Amino acid sequence: MKVSAKEAWLPAYLHDHLAGSVTAVDIAHRRRDAETDGPSKAALELFIQDVVEDRERLRDLMSQLGIAPSVWKQAVATGVAWLDAVRSMVGPSDLGRIRDFELLLMGVRGKELLWHTLSRVGVLDPALQRLLLERVASQRLILEQLHAPRTVDTSPSEPTV
Repeated sequence: MKVSAKEAWLPAYLHDHLAGSVTAVDIAHRRRDAETDGPSKAALELFIQDVVEDRERLRDLMSQLGIAPSVWKQAVATGVAWLDAVRSMVGPSDLGRIRDFELLLMGVRGKELLWHTLSRVGVLDPALQRLLLERVASQRLILEQLHAPRTVDTSPSEPTV
């Protein structure tokens, strides 16, 4: 399957999404390593595995279409993730945490739109689209649960006798 002239925009579009997945994995690794509790780390590890699998699926689709990945765009995406990591070190840690989860949530929404777009242009069959959209829903749920600001227990403690 090759890209038709009618879909000349498709290579750049797919390169952008592939680069976005590089940034997402970098941010998710940083977030996982910064989390202090086991369940959050495990949830992020599952998220990372899903995104890596989605990225491989995207690479396979690009290969079927005769579109080579853009090493340049992936390198830029890695640089963006690195700059974001530096920015997250400045300011309150909860702010960086919330910002990271919001960036990841925006990326998941973008990926959802990617799968819809590829289906509309006939690159993605309906069964595969359903599977990928189910994974998007799962990823969104993980991130929404982790996004909530951590709360500090401010209830008065029991007096010690």
